[in-house]
Amino acid sequence: MKFLIVDDDLAMCQILTFYLARYARCFSATSTAEALKLFTQYLRREPFHTVFMDIEMPGFKGHEIVELFHDAETKCRIPEKDRFNLVMVSAHADLENINLALYTHKAKCFIKKPFTEDELVRELREAKILVD
Repeated sequence: MKFLIVDDDLAMCQILTFYLARYARCFSATSTAEALKLFTQYLRREPFHTVFMDIEMPGFKGHEIVELFHDAETKCRIPEKDRFNLVMVSAHADLENINLALYTHKAKCFIKKPFTEDELVRELREAKILVD
C-alpha cells in the first residue's frame, strides 16, 4: 500500500510519514507541481491507495489539487473501485472546508490539525483506510 502526503509544511509531511510508515510506503510533496508529478507518475502502474491533502497550499488550494487528481484518474480510465482514498488534513476545520472535503471531493475523513498519532490512526481505522 502507498500513501501520498501533500502539505507545504515539510515538518507535517515528516510527522505524517513517521506515524504512517508502519502501514504503507509514504511519499510526500510540499508543492502542487511535485504532488501532480508523483500522482501521475504512479497512476497507471502502482497508484496511491490514499492521499493526505492539506487545504492551504501555495498557488492552489488542496481542494483544487484533488480535482486535478480526479481528472487524471478519469483521463486514465481508472475504475471507480481503484481510485484513491482522500483524507483532508487541515487546521481550517470550518463548515465550508469540511463540506467541500467530505461531500464534493468524497474524502473518507477530515483530520483537524494538530492531532496525535492515536487520533490519526483511530480516524483512519473508522474510515476503513487502515484495517487490522
